[in-house]
Amino acid sequence: MEKYLRAILVIMMGTAVVLTLSACTTPTESAEEDGLLAFVDDIVIKEQDEHYYVTVFGNYPDACSRVSDIQQSVEEKSINILLYVAKPAEMMCAQMLTPFEADILLTTGGLEPGDYTVTVNEALPTTLTIAE
Repeated sequence: MEKYLRAILVIMMGTAVVLTLSACTTPTESAEEDGLLAFVDDIVIKEQDEHYYVTVFGNYPDACSRVSDIQQSVEEKSINILLYVAKPAEMMCAQMLTPFEADILLTTGGLEPGDYTVTVNEALPTTLTIAE
């Protein structure tokens, strides 16, 4: 009887190890869950080599998510950026905020000189001044 209990215990432990390791690997599917807006804590605008960048500081909702899409639009004197995150479908991840930093090139070609309000994920309005 003791042999059978040991055999069952060994099988159960082996199964647990396999399940644990498979949860840590990326599935072969490339599909991602629907994108969510990133959690944005702060943004900083900088000029470098005659281009404007916005550096976004924020948190992913879990350890597996990454930036999946960036949408940028200009309406009058506002530059609006939507920063989406996603994780691979069916991947098990630690549910903990994971810090990130992302530099986004602002599309300013064709904009008139002046002050523009830059927002990321509909929050944190910051002023960008485009010089003449």
